[in-house]
Order: sequence, then C-alpha cells, then structure tokens
Amino acid sequence: MKTALILFFAVYLVNEYRRFARKPEQIIWVMAVFGGVPAYLVSRQNLSTGLLIASLVFFITFLGVKSTRIHIGIILLAAFAFWIVVNYYKQMPFLKAYQIGRIDNWLHPVTKLRGQPDQVTGGKFGLSIGSWLGTGIGRGYIKRDLPEAANDIILAVIGEELGLVGICILLLFYLSLLFCIIQTALKAPDRYGALLCGGVAIHIFLHTAMNIMVVTGAMPNTGVTLPFVSSGGTSLLCFMAEIALVLSVSREVRPEKSL
Repeated sequence: MKTALILFFAVYLVNEYRRFARKPEQIIWVMAVFGGVPAYLVSRQNLSTGLLIASLVFFITFLGVKSTRIHIGIILLAAFAFWIVVNYYKQMPFLKAYQIGRIDNWLHPVTKLRGQPDQVTGGKFGLSIGSWLGTGIGRGYIKRDLPEAANDIILAVIGEELGLVGICILLLFYLSLLFCIIQTALKAPDRYGALLCGGVAIHIFLHTAMNIMVVTGAMPNTGVTLPFVSSGGTSLLCFMAEIALVLSVSREVRPEKSL
C-alpha cells in the first residue's frame, strides 16, 4: 500500500500543482481522504503501519505543494495530540490492551529480573553486551531468547554481535543510499521523477528511524521492520521495487558535461 501511495501522489501532485498553489487549503482534504482514511482503517489492526502511512502522506505532500503553512499547522496539532496520548493513553478507547502495554513499558521501563524479557528490554541488553566491537558473528544470545528477533529488533542483534562499529557501518550504508536517492531526485528530468524519488527516500527513512528509535527505547515498540535487513519477504520485495523505481528515474538523468 505504501508503495502504491508513493506512485499515486507523485502523479496526483504533479497534475494538481497549479490548483494547490491557488488554493493551498484543499490539500487538507486530499491528505484526509487518501492518507487519513487508509491510515485509520489499517491502524485498527496495525497501529504502526497506520502511523507510517499518515507520516508518508504528510511528507510527500509537503514536498509536492508550493505553500507549506498547512503542514506547519498539522505539525503543531500533531504535537498537541501526542501530548494528550502520552498523558491519557489509558483512557483512549481506540487503543488495544497490548498497545497500552507497549506505551506503558516505554514511559515506565522496568528491567525484568525473572522470566523472559520483552523485546525492548532485551534489545537494550544486547546493545550493552555488544559494546564497541561485539561478541562476534553468530555468538549472540538475545536472538535465541526473544520473539521475532530477526524482524523488529534485528538492529539489537547486529549491535550485540558486531558492536557499535557494526551499527555505524550499517547506518553509513543507509545514509549513502538516501544520499544517492536524493541526488537522483534533484537531477530528475521532471517533477514526477523528483516526487517519486522523494517518496521512496521518505519511506526508507521513516522505516529506519522508527526501527532504531524502538530498539534504543526512544519510542514504543511498533513492529516496524528495518529496510533490507529484517526478515520478511513482503517488506524486502516492496523496498526492492521502490529502488527499481528510483533506478528507472536515474536512467533519464542526463550526465553532466565535463569541461
């Protein structure tokens, strides 16, 4: 769905650019219908995916319109909504029991001395064991004890076995990939190619940032995969398809003439 939204908004924002330049407030209805409704429907089963869809639509429309004052207002409104959720999440009727538990564990972390630790606590424990150089490839322990260690907290597994140095190298690869995608967007022959590359860069960045924040305890556990690393065929195929779209745009970029 997220890849389809990138394709749709890349076309739609190019075709309707003049209309949104004249009446910037109309972008609110577009975001609500094509972003808010899918995000709401998906969040009833998977809150993290719903948040990703809403964030993706927000940022790609931010890139595609001339006036950004509507988006600034939405940021302020979202900050207020975040404050309400953090302070009154237990009274929220739309949050399920496990989601309330994740927020509670995030706000009030407790190290479990007995029994099986949760993913976030185990991930932090793995990062602390890894230190600078890690315990060595295949010598990690948290991947044997924690559920879905190859998906949600794969970064903690990498940190335990390869240490902080290994994580920094992985992050360097992500930064290099995002840099290449952004360069392709800036050199794209038309607005459609630029928005397409921008949407792909935003999608990869959001997934990576949310996964890192979950593992380090900066946000509640969401179950978001780490692009190109986490186990899961569907996620990998979607990201590979998006990279193929970026490559198709890069083929149309004219090489710079040397002096």
